[in-house]
Amino acid sequence: MKVDLKIRLPGLLVMVLAVVTVSGCIGTVVPPPSVSPSPSATSPSAPEASLRWAKTMGGNGFDVFNSVALAPNGDIIAVGWTTSTDGDFPAKIYPQGGNAVVTRLSPDGTKLWARTYGGNNGSSFASVVVSADGSIFAVGQASPKGDFNCDFGGAAMGQAAVKLDADGKIAWSRCFTASSFGVYDFVSLSSVAVASDGIYLAGKTVVSLSPGPSGSMNAGLVVKLDLDGNLVWFRIYDADAQDSFAAVTVDQQSDVIVAGATAPGNGPMDDQGNPDGLVVVYDSSGHQAWARTYGGSGLDGFTALTLGSDKKIVVAGFTTSEDGDFSTQPDGTGIGGVIAGLAMDGSLDWSTICTDSQFTSIHSAADNHFVATGITWVSNGASPDPGSGSLPFDQSALVLKVTSSGVVEWSANLITTPVYFASVAVTADGAATVVGTTSLTTGAMACPADNSRSCAVVATFYR
Repeated sequence: MKVDLKIRLPGLLVMVLAVVTVSGCIGTVVPPPSVSPSPSATSPSAPEASLRWAKTMGGNGFDVFNSVALAPNGDIIAVGWTTSTDGDFPAKIYPQGGNAVVTRLSPDGTKLWARTYGGNNGSSFASVVVSADGSIFAVGQASPKGDFNCDFGGAAMGQAAVKLDADGKIAWSRCFTASSFGVYDFVSLSSVAVASDGIYLAGKTVVSLSPGPSGSMNAGLVVKLDLDGNLVWFRIYDADAQDSFAAVTVDQQSDVIVAGATAPGNGPMDDQGNPDGLVVVYDSSGHQAWARTYGGSGLDGFTALTLGSDKKIVVAGFTTSEDGDFSTQPDGTGIGGVIAGLAMDGSLDWSTICTDSQFTSIHSAADNHFVATGITWVSNGASPDPGSGSLPFDQSALVLKVTSSGVVEWSANLITTPVYFASVAVTADGAATVVGTTSLTTGAMACPADNSRSCAVVATFYR
């Protein structure tokens, strides 16, 4: 089975915003060993969510939001990158390759401020979190000099963790290259979490015994900084040469939980060497408590992670397996979005598979339910010529809320519009605030009139 996991923008601009409900999400509760398995059940069509408001932002270039978090007062903090030199984002001092952007909006979507940050080459933020005192922590790609004051020793770019105050002013920035962690070639930091004892980062690196591609392997990377940004410890997870971490969080016991993907896979069932979903837990000192993989004979991976109030770990991502842990994936559908609930020892409690989808972000709600966002698609009947670049499906954004056992409570599917959500946060009243990018020209999510490419979008859905 060959599945193309690349996210691509359709060339067609759809002139209306279509919101339809989602069906085809199949849930399974995993019973204790002494209990007979419950049959899998397909959730009925979920009620349709409503769009409370939407705001698009941008200028004469490409504008993207990659991550969102809520401040203690309910304000929305969105981060990403921009190549615009006008419009909603300030004119850039360092335009080459684009700049990292942070925007603060009120709970009703009013822009309070926007800041861009850059250096000699491209910069961008991949993840953001807000602490209880309102400080903003972001992580992503940085270029030398400039606003982050990074010195990468001749390298064109590296990674940076940044603390901002409530007005977006840089309090401190810490810069990293692969050599910061005793490895060569490459490092990427894609997720950030904050706790009372420090800041935690997660991503991946390429590990080599010597510079160059020979003998290199992908490895998961988790990093702890103190609250002043000083390096406390880091751990490299390189069990099988194909490991990576995509998300990190910290529980009330200061255990550090990371999720991602690993290969060759899930024991004897995976004889194809395909990746499996991976969850690893470390204590606050960096000692590994446990690591488990999840999946089957297809491709499986986790891209998002959150915690429930019932001491459950909830992960989200994708699967192409039709056996193993995600055997409810229907035959012949290709890829399905997976949300799974795990006990704190890593055992699988339940999973929900939504066909023709994959999830990019998940967040817990006050009622111990969970809101996820990602991508979904439908066939457009096309049979593209090889190498033509056209796709046999139309894809767009998906938002849904599931209960603490994985039953879909409500959903919004924006097929077939060019709208893509990368991250979700949940408001106090249970609404989903999502961020991403769009190239719509009309409707609630239309880009500014002078934007001819794509613009950043923030929207809130509720039921």
